[in-house]
Amino acid sequence: MTEWHDQGPAIYVARMAAILNRWFTTYEAARATLAEGVRELGLDPADPDWVRPSDQEAWERLLGKRELAI
Repeated sequence: MTEWHDQGPAIYVARMAAILNRWFTTYEAARATLAEGVRELGLDPADPDWVRPSDQEAWERLLGKRELAI
């Protein structure tokens, strides 16, 4: 089984580059941009799997949802 941290490119689209390199002065601004990036992937930013990044099963569920969105 591939580790979650080795699957990065599956959760990336080129148009996210402008989103990934921003700096923020407030948490709210950062959170809004994170949600924007997740939507670019065709995923739901409210999905509870996003808050468990080191959980292999949560990561696999996100990858499955991403594959459906492509």
